[in-house]
Amino acid sequence: MSLILAALLLPTSPMSVLPASLSSSAVATAAEPTEAAAARAAEDFLNLVDDRRWAESYAATGAQFRSLNALERWSEVSERVRPPLGTLLTRDLVTNEYVPAPPAGYRLIKFRSRYADGGEQTESVSLAWEDGAWKVVGVVFDPGVAPTDPAAAPVNLDELQSAARSWLAHIDKRDWQASHAASGAAFQSSISASAWGQAAAKARQPLGRVVQRELLEYGSQSMPRELRIVMFRTNFEKQAGATETVTLERDGGEYRVVGYWIK
Repeated sequence: MSLILAALLLPTSPMSVLPASLSSSAVATAAEPTEAAAARAAEDFLNLVDDRRWAESYAATGAQFRSLNALERWSEVSERVRPPLGTLLTRDLVTNEYVPAPPAGYRLIKFRSRYADGGEQTESVSLAWEDGAWKVVGVVFDPGVAPTDPAAAPVNLDELQSAARSWLAHIDKRDWQASHAASGAAFQSSISASAWGQAAAKARQPLGRVVQRELLEYGSQSMPRELRIVMFRTNFEKQAGATETVTLERDGGEYRVVGYWIK
């Protein structure tokens, strides 16, 4: 497994470069319990919301969330959104996945829940690793109705895939500087062009040239920022069946890459 680190600043395999801010012991400590601990933190948070314990649920959020939402605002919105759903009947874990997005990636936990008065809801909880614990940085209740917010409207998937492939073309040509220049502001502010060039070369060059790259799937992350994800199944000259995950967001009217992960 290899992980190219862009704006993500995540622990990597020996094929990649470990950020100076993360020691190998810290990585080992955080790696094993990641998925299970994140799921428990997400469910604990939702249980607090179910009990209308707004202050305690707010205390379980991360700095990024609190910088955008005061306790009063969180309480006001929660009181308006959650009580009308009624008593929780069932809550089942649907997905628990890593979202490569700045500043350090997120765990996205989704539950399918059924309420006495609100029917079925998909609850999406985004968490970031902060101060040695998983902290909530975004939460969405989605009954599956069509979005009314223009910003949440369906995106042009052809445009999204084209933007991802155009950026990957720089990587394939080993033009690290061009890939850095073509990336989004969040990417560029997290790593310098020279540091990115060194990290990308060390992680990408051992794989050899691209033999085949096929679209695998699309994804999205709406909280705390609107991010789009394009995944490819890629056969490299020296590694077949790799998964490339490209994370993009709107920047200056067009999609720009803010994260890149190879697994």
